[in-house]
Amino acid sequence: MIEARFLEMIAAEVGAGTAQVAAAVELLDRGGAVAFIAHYRKDATGGLDERRLEIIEQRNLQFTALSNRRDAARANVDALGRMTESLSAALEACSDPLTLEDLYLPFKKQKHTKAALAAQRGLEPFADYLWVQIPHPGPVEFVVEQYVCPERQVLSVEEALEGARHIVAERIASDAEVRRMVRAALRGRALFTATATKYLGAQRDRYTAYFDYAKPLGKVGATDLLAVMRGMKIGVLRVELVLEEEPVLAAITARFVKDPESSFAPEITAAAHDAYRRLLRVELEEQVLAEARRAADEALVRELRGQVEAALMSQPAGPVPVLAVHAEREGGASLAALDARGGVLETATAVNGPDSAENSLESILPALLERHGIGIVAVGNSGAGRQTGRKVQNMLRGRRAHSAH
Repeated sequence: MIEARFLEMIAAEVGAGTAQVAAAVELLDRGGAVAFIAHYRKDATGGLDERRLEIIEQRNLQFTALSNRRDAARANVDALGRMTESLSAALEACSDPLTLEDLYLPFKKQKHTKAALAAQRGLEPFADYLWVQIPHPGPVEFVVEQYVCPERQVLSVEEALEGARHIVAERIASDAEVRRMVRAALRGRALFTATATKYLGAQRDRYTAYFDYAKPLGKVGATDLLAVMRGMKIGVLRVELVLEEEPVLAAITARFVKDPESSFAPEITAAAHDAYRRLLRVELEEQVLAEARRAADEALVRELRGQVEAALMSQPAGPVPVLAVHAEREGGASLAALDARGGVLETATAVNGPDSAENSLESILPALLERHGIGIVAVGNSGAGRQTGRKVQNMLRGRRAHSAH
């Protein structure tokens, strides 16, 4: 079973007790279907309905996958001998996959990147020198000259500096806090924009409303966002998150430049800007847009589900009190009296047998009809529904005949 803190998070989301969620997760882990649990295991879940059970099922799968991925990441970092107490604590506290991947990113092997190529050319020690920023007399160029090596395809001081900056930029782009900071800026301050492309296909006219669209990402409705994303997919629209970059660049630079007046500051600043523009911006924008799309999908499903539920729960006969009868096996039945707005007034269970006259359908049904002024009796179409329906019809005919006399 998933961890207790995950159970608590799910419970807060669905508005249920942690024990209820734990019981539902246990049943789901044993292979139980949502519909079965909702209808037949109310005793275990405290009456959780299908809507909440579906959310619990989805979150259980997500947190299970997160836990498995975290364990794999921890094992790999342990194998590298690079696990620290702070990293272990951060992995343990992690509750979303993006943060987990951010924490694990520095330990992944990077292939065919500019930083990897620079390291192959022997520039990693110089990148380390820039990274720690230990003060020294004279400009950085005095130190970098020793890393100029034609045999390793480092032909000039400028090439050595550029290679070292690529290594530093990759380290900055792999920093979990920087990634969190950029993602937060995109989520909270970016404009979601759409503009027309040169696409001239038949579907172009469907998206004219979005040819010059701009709105804060957090305020874009689910319908609009999904429409724009569809337009982008077929090539009608170009989508971009527009963000004022200077505050973000300043925050990243401030995190890594130890002394703005030092000779290291220009190199670290250049690496920070490169990390943002070349390595972070596009990747994290795609992540944030994908996240927004998933949220819009879920919001639209909830909205449509509410509409369908309202339609299904509408009163076909108008505002009339109803008695609902669900036939059970062996002649029993479950009954529910509903008011004119569909609210439950009373429930009862009828049993069949020689010693159950007081609890028989013939005894309970007339009493409910009288107490609540029932106008319609609806009998479900379960296996025993036809027989129970005929019995109810005969009882109602008898009442009408008795009233006529």
